[in-house]
Amino acid sequence: MDRLFGWNVRGLNKTSKQREVMRMISNKRIGFVSLLETRVKTSNMGSLYLNMFKGWCFTSNLTHHPNGRIVVAWNPYSFDVDIRGSSSQWMHFLVSIKNGDQFAITVVYAFNDMKGRESLWADLEKLGYEINCPWIVMGDFNSVLSPSDRLPHCGNGSELVPFQTCVEHCRLVDVKFSGSFFTWNNKQAGKDRVYAKLDRVLANDSWMEKYISAEVIFFREGEMDHSPFLVNFGSVQENRKPFRYFNFWSNLAGFQRAVAESWNEDVKGTPMFCLVSKLKRLRVELKKINKEGKGAVFVQEAKKFKLMLEIQEKIQADPSNI
Repeated sequence: MDRLFGWNVRGLNKTSKQREVMRMISNKRIGFVSLLETRVKTSNMGSLYLNMFKGWCFTSNLTHHPNGRIVVAWNPYSFDVDIRGSSSQWMHFLVSIKNGDQFAITVVYAFNDMKGRESLWADLEKLGYEINCPWIVMGDFNSVLSPSDRLPHCGNGSELVPFQTCVEHCRLVDVKFSGSFFTWNNKQAGKDRVYAKLDRVLANDSWMEKYISAEVIFFREGEMDHSPFLVNFGSVQENRKPFRYFNFWSNLAGFQRAVAESWNEDVKGTPMFCLVSKLKRLRVELKKINKEGKGAVFVQEAKKFKLMLEIQEKIQADPSNI
């Protein structure tokens, strides 16, 4: 079964961020995507769809808020999705899987002020009262459930009560998770750094019983300030990566020679057989060039990015030691 994915991307107008999200979708066998704080205006939504989700189904909550707060897309070959409701802070769906199973998903992107979140908690409690099927609630709640979900710890425990009460009334619990515990940080240096578990995946008893082996993975945030998360329904065999041609290959040493030698080598058979055979042979050569070229062209960037992720992992393990 394809997976569910969520990420507060803090702006999705830049093509670099779009490519990063697309890379995750391609590599992780994702069929349902929720993107938060996109900041994509109505006039640019069409371009976003064509750049990232062509052939998929696509919706947003722009009718409730002008700043492109929530964008949701899904692969129609993986899920049938019925939009059941939305507001400025949530979107609610009934999802049907091709095997006949159904469950509800609520995607949340809460306001960052306590007063503004009051309507969210009320809406979620109303949904929880009406739902009679497996239900998963995921996203950025802009609030923590306990003092230990934030470093430095929360000074005023009363700020936690509305979220705690909502979760209790809806009978939701955290889906088992691994990876980064703190899902957000303010990217400040030293003692000014703040960590919090703002992003969560919650589910009711019915969902937990149906998908007993489900697990959420919170990845390191990289250059973003929020961690992306992936919902696995169970053990899934990874697909083989499809072959893709990259334009930068033509600038790599040996590209022209490899293409010419591979293409000019004689092949016997029908014209179509010859064409397919040459393409298959060329594919092998291009993969070799790609492997060698990436090492030569991108080695410094890769080392820096790897170092950044290693540092983030150490910080997650001991966030008080900055």
